[in-house]
Amino acid sequence: MEIEIRARINDLPLLQKQLNSLSGIRIKKQADREVDTYIRHSKDNEGLLIFRIRRKEDGAMFTLKTKSAATKDIAWKDIDLPLEDPDRLEDILMNSGYEYVVLIDKVRDSFQYDEYEINIDNIRDLGHFIEIEAQGAGINIDEKILEMKKIFNRLGIADKDIIEKGYVQLMKEKR
Repeated sequence: MEIEIRARINDLPLLQKQLNSLSGIRIKKQADREVDTYIRHSKDNEGLLIFRIRRKEDGAMFTLKTKSAATKDIAWKDIDLPLEDPDRLEDILMNSGYEYVVLIDKVRDSFQYDEYEINIDNIRDLGHFIEIEAQGAGINIDEKILEMKKIFNRLGIADKDIIEKGYVQLMKEKR
């Protein structure tokens, strides 16, 4: 299970300063470009299952995401598989009843803070966001969201500014 919440960044230098003040935070990756193509089956009108083909400089990954029982777009069960030929898989899916949903092109800085991954994302056509992610089996979703919101609060992000929607939904709304 993967749980994510995010917030739009209004003052990137201030946020970076706040982030660096967290005790025990460490850098995982910097300026890591990810180009994600999201695809769904044309008959899945509820968006319960989505495929992602992620292309990065060091390779590609195929992800199957299924929506959890949560009512918001923040918790997904996902399976990641390495992918040798992303273009070929995309072509197969697009010719088998699947359709393009959205493309998310981002440059990501990733940090580890306790059990959480914190990402600073610069997303083409959306702007800068901070995202906190928790992963694991048997996670209490509501409990994790409260803990992640406390981290946001320590970073100066108010509850009202927290977005409980995924990048896919935000990009679809922008269109």
